[in-house]
Amino acid sequence: MVRSWLLRPDEHKTTTKKHNTIFLWMIGIILAAGLATALISSMALMFFNAQRSGRLQEDNNVSWRGDSCLEDGSSLSEDLSGGYYDAGDAIKFNFPQSFAMTLLSWSVVEYNAKYEASGELNHVKETIKWGTDYLLKTFNNSAHTIDRVVTQ
Repeated sequence: MVRSWLLRPDEHKTTTKKHNTIFLWMIGIILAAGLATALISSMALMFFNAQRSGRLQEDNNVSWRGDSCLEDGSSLSEDLSGGYYDAGDAIKFNFPQSFAMTLLSWSVVEYNAKYEASGELNHVKETIKWGTDYLLKTFNNSAHTIDRVVTQ
């Protein structure tokens, strides 16, 4: 027995509705992921501002953070102020700091346009410079051979 197309269930509309729902969910997930990425990037840069050691700039956007550890290295007749504290514990570990500066640098290489579009390119470059300037102070970087490295 052959049924007329008028009497058949409307399967096509159900399938189309499912596809539209999936499409809208996918768009929502992509937008949420983009927002989360921007938020995480902004929070990471704020973390570094809060962890700064040394004489801070006038435009410091962390109101409760002031100059700290300005005498670091004085017992060695070195200026080891600057850099970043590891985790709010007033200790500067060189390996985690150099790893963080390396990852931030690579993120600028890979996502330069994204940083620029969000207005954070100069901020992330300043963040990297603050950390690498400190790391360069921990050894004699102008010598032909390195005979001493100050680290924790």
